[in-house]
Amino acid sequence: MIWLVWLRVAPLPGCKVTPESGEPALECAVEAETAAGVREVLDTALRRHRHRVDAIEACVAFDPAFWNDASDPEGRVRAAAAEVRERGGVHFASFGRSSPLPS
Repeated sequence: MIWLVWLRVAPLPGCKVTPESGEPALECAVEAETAAGVREVLDTALRRHRHRVDAIEACVAFDPAFWNDASDPEGRVRAAAAEVRERGGVHFASFGRSSPLPS
């Protein structure tokens, strides 16, 4: 299953990026069996960059019926989901800092 995630990261020991030099907020598409498994997949992907998940702000299942030209005018969400569908794992992208999800 593909999940859309808005998260904050924190540096691990040995990270050469200081908090002042980078924004800790990220967005990504993730392939995981369940929402509970998303954090583990993300921590594994971030570890090689000497970061870890600090907080998950939002995690929602990707529903292709919701993401269209109106909700995703630049196609960023759909492109990230397609990348994960093709290659698996995690695809970091810029979706916008707030989730335009239906209420």
